Amino acid sequence: MGDTSSYPETQVAGPLVTSSPDEALARAVGVPGAYDYGPERVAWLGHLVTNWMGDAGFLKRIKTRMSRFNTMGDCTWARGTVTRKYKKDGYALVDIEIKGENQRGELTTPGHATILLPSREHGPVRLPEPPGGATTCQETLDALVTRFAAEDRA
Repeated sequence: MGDTSSYPETQVAGPLVTSSPDEALARAVGVPGAYDYGPERVAWLGHLVTNWMGDAGFLKRIKTRMSRFNTMGDCTWARGTVTRKYKKDGYALVDIEIKGENQRGELTTPGHATILLPSREHGPVRLPEPPGGATTCQETLDALVTRFAAEDRA
């Protein structure tokens, strides 16, 4: 990863460089060769989960991390395993361990997801309440920023 900077509108720190298609630059930072754009792997795992849950489910949470570089030429397999099925607060939930794995069997992108699914007992999925009782998009974003900032401090 490259240097970090703040996005002026949000004051959130973010990477300036998240991939390098340049072989020489990649080697200069200690990577064996040109490498991928890591967040794309998060999208692949998101597709895995949303394709599995279908249109009737709701992706409540997905969390991943990039634990290894994918250098150019690597293959990534997206895999998932249901680890828990449970009911909580009137919701039918499923936790899934998700991962990206390369052709050498190395774990490159570990993560987990929580899905809301319809159930015989509770019927169709009821969408979660907006955070902080928000009624507008801006209130929702403000509540999420506050929640994520608190989680980062914890």
